[in-house]
Amino acid sequence: MLAQGASAEEILEGYPTLNKEKIAIAPLYMRAFPRRGRPSRYPWREKKVRGRKSFSLSALLSSA
Repeated sequence: MLAQGASAEEILEGYPTLNKEKIAIAPLYMRAFPRRGRPSRYPWREKKVRGRKSFSLSALLSSA
């Protein structure tokens, strides 16, 4: 909810058993204990391509 922009007060309205300290450490908890489950099928689709270089086969063979 924090990542989606909710404020601590909004979260406390919906979850009165929490306190501000628990809400403040929630991002740390999420990094320490990621959600379990099946990983995404194609995780590389979401990533940007870094500088892709192409070489000709003759250039690669001549350097060997």
